[in-house]
Amino acid sequence: MFAGLSVVGGNAHEGPVLWELVDHVAEAIGKGVMKRLILDRGFIDGSQMRRCKRDHGIEVLIPLKKNMDVYEDVFGSVKNGEAKFPPYSSPPPDPPVDAKPAHVSREIRRREEKRRKTLEKKKAALPPLPPGQGLGEP
Repeated sequence: MFAGLSVVGGNAHEGPVLWELVDHVAEAIGKGVMKRLILDRGFIDGSQMRRCKRDHGIEVLIPLKKNMDVYEDVFGSVKNGEAKFPPYSSPPPDPPVDAKPAHVSREIRRREEKRRKTLEKKKAALPPLPPGQGLGEP
């Protein structure tokens, strides 16, 4: 078990406390459970971020600003072709809502089919509308 609370002095940096907490959590829940850790720019620490990835399999994500040296380094690596990113393809669309789910029982499917046939018969039995009396017409 790990303690999730640390009391430190007001002039102490939060970084060491955070990295110790990440170690304890990763040990408690197991490797690969926590996949991403989003942090503020105040926690940029290359060696600790590398250790998180290597030891625990945790990707550390930190937003950058355009005026930061790290941003310039990454942008330069992309321009020079040193960094390559795979093309993005969007996930397949969700199936239509009308698609029949596989978990519906045979009895429910039969009832639904019977209901639809009854509706079709009732529609067919209705007398046709007189000319000029379509939808939206007075």
